Amino acid sequence: MKELQVGKRNFKLVEKIPTGYSIWYIGSHMSEGYLPLCQCDKDYHVNPDTLKAIKCDDAQDIMMWCACASTEKEERNRFNEIIKRFNS
Repeated sequence: MKELQVGKRNFKLVEKIPTGYSIWYIGSHMSEGYLPLCQCDKDYHVNPDTLKAIKCDDAQDIMMWCACASTEKEERNRFNEIIKRFNS
């Protein structure tokens, strides 16, 4: 299986979103043209050992739409926590 390395993270390339995965909003930290996917537990901790990505022309737009789709404060906080963890 092919992989994509982004910073310290390795993403296995897939053609479909696997069951149990979500789009991971990490903004410009992802390589252009790839949509990052992750598995999260109920506290929104991302499993860094199971990251995946899909080649997608509109990846940055899709990530932004996912982030903007929720207007609830809890969801915005969730995305902020995920971004903080990615940057550490």
